[in-house]
Amino acid sequence: MLIRLDKIHTPVVLIINGTETEYRSGSDAVKSLGLHNHHEAAEITAQDNKIIVRLEPRKNDVPYNYVGEAAIE
Repeated sequence: MLIRLDKIHTPVVLIINGTETEYRSGSDAVKSLGLHNHHEAAEITAQDNKIIVRLEPRKNDVPYNYVGEAAIE
């Protein structure tokens, strides 16, 4: 599940590999993760006026070769 963290304007808690990190907003979380993160939302909840997002490594259904083209099977 892909979400736009930068659209969240309330405090956000990201859980990655069991480690929780709190940010003032989704934009701050995006800045911390960087542009090329390879995570997707596995679970989204709300608690104590905070959005909690558990992230897991993104699963690609289609294999790609080293230049990003679809692999030949």
